[in-house]
Amino acid sequence: MLSGRFRFGNVWSRGRALTLVALTAVIGLSSTAVIFPWAAAFSGPRDTPALGVRLATSDGGVSAPGSSALVAPDSPASSSPTPSPTPTAPVAVEPKKPAFVPAKAKLVFDGEFSGRSLNKTTWTTCLPWWESGQGCTNEGDQSQNWDLPVNDVVTPGNLSINMRRRNTMGVGPSGRPKEFNFTSGMVSTGHRFAFSYGYVAIRAKVARGDDVASAFCLFPASLAWPPEIDILEYSGSTPNQATFTYHAPNGTRPRFAPGPFWDLADGWHTFGLAWTPGSIVWYIDGYRVFSTNDDVTSLPMYLTLGVSVYSATALTPAASSMDISWARIWQ
Repeated sequence: MLSGRFRFGNVWSRGRALTLVALTAVIGLSSTAVIFPWAAAFSGPRDTPALGVRLATSDGGVSAPGSSALVAPDSPASSSPTPSPTPTAPVAVEPKKPAFVPAKAKLVFDGEFSGRSLNKTTWTTCLPWWESGQGCTNEGDQSQNWDLPVNDVVTPGNLSINMRRRNTMGVGPSGRPKEFNFTSGMVSTGHRFAFSYGYVAIRAKVARGDDVASAFCLFPASLAWPPEIDILEYSGSTPNQATFTYHAPNGTRPRFAPGPFWDLADGWHTFGLAWTPGSIVWYIDGYRVFSTNDDVTSLPMYLTLGVSVYSATALTPAASSMDISWARIWQ
């Protein structure tokens, strides 16, 4: 996804690999590296902890997992009634960090979706320069859809961004009325939250369907392009690939589109980014997939999540949607 006057790039190629093989490759510029430490028969996030059971010992301690020690029986109960415990205020528990986020990093943005409406203090439904409430589009990347707030549907614990084949009147690049063949949606932290350096994680199930693109991007709060960091660009036309791109201030564009890959639209995944001084690293489900150190920006950036249609063909579905459970940022 490109802001302003530039076009969204190509995204992935077809192929399917149910069994992933570890490989390491270095492509493009010497400052850009790709790393694939994926395990065979991948079935879930790498950062899922192993589970163990600890049993209390008779002296009040805790045994190691697998121990057969049991709690010693209590002494006989007395006839005196047991006093009721004093109620205590609930303690806020910070969400679990993905494995790539340092333990010392603090949560600075928690974009969870609760209730049945979007939290407007956290999110807006258009890019920062549109915010009229009447809809918008990214005129710079030739999107075929007009985004409307009604397509951003919140249910407890989930945001659905819905794309529909429906003729909709909007505004074209010239500022004149224009009819779009599709309507879709997006959310953004523009004018609400921006950050410089940090760790981003988004739990989502991307949209499927030919010509339908899901994108998670960081754009500069100054609205001056470049830079741009594309955490993920995924096209349903090439479901076994995705694209990770950095549009650097110096005009270079380190990009990687790995494949063959599993179909990301088949289930939920956690997409991550570690943006630190001199380095940007991309992750999927805790696995490092791409990195660059080419002219890494320090400018404050805001987050966008959206679904777009970049061409209209007979294969484009009448409807599709992307589901997002949460988006979080640590520093």
